[in-house]
Amino acid sequence: MPFDSKTASVAGKVGGRRGAAKRWGNKDPDTIRNKSLRLVVTHEEFDMMNAKAAAEGISRTELIVRAVRGYKSENIFE
Repeated sequence: MPFDSKTASVAGKVGGRRGAAKRWGNKDPDTIRNKSLRLVVTHEEFDMMNAKAAAEGISRTELIVRAVRGYKSENIFE
């Protein structure tokens, strides 16, 4: 699932009175992206990730997720 303004709006709910409770109350678990991953990379690797993500028109997070999915489908780790 690409993470853009459309999927972000689906993941959250419209605010209002007690907006935080409504906004984050009962989201679809498949659309929640609330985990974080700290990566330690070199400056060159960071620039490479930024350039590739920008060229594809996606976020760095989506770039990493797609790379992991690609490795899984190729059975590289088996």
